Amino acid sequence: MKKRDMPQSIPVKITSLLLLFFAIATTCAAEPTTRILYLSSYHSEFTSAPSHFQAVTQLLNQAKRELDVIYMDTKRHPVAERFPITYECIRDKVESHGNYDLILSSDDNALKFLLEYKDTLLGTVPVIFFGINDYQLAHTAARRAEFSGILEQNSLHENAALAFDLFPSLATLHVITDPLRAVRPN
Repeated sequence: MKKRDMPQSIPVKITSLLLLFFAIATTCAAEPTTRILYLSSYHSEFTSAPSHFQAVTQLLNQAKRELDVIYMDTKRHPVAERFPITYECIRDKVESHGNYDLILSSDDNALKFLLEYKDTLLGTVPVIFFGINDYQLAHTAARRAEFSGILEQNSLHENAALAFDLFPSLATLHVITDPLRAVRPN
């Protein structure tokens, strides 16, 4: 049996990004409290949402950091319905409490929202994105100076190869996914 390298876990990736944030925050934060928006494409009970949230809050659980969390819920509701609601929610928060110092964007639809509305809604606030499955979307975002982040690499080929290594007599492997773009390999 061959031993294969396993992909990094999501919390390790988020930790790396947040370390980058702390470097940015120490040079950019002029106010005593750093306001951070965590924008998630999904809802709080979605499979990856709790681990994303836990990693974010563990690293940001420090004095003088204020975290606002918005779950867009685009797995259960259409983007056309959720984007305007998200826009209004963020606009109200900014009007009530001032702009953010940093935005953390989790998964494809949150990044799509920010690419479309961030300039008019939030100005030049830096964005760190993660959990992105769409290479072209991540590439588009990374071309903008205030965006940086990582792709979530699907390891379908590696997992299939591992299955054949573990079960040498396996003749056929069937892969079942949902029809959403997020689960298709790039």
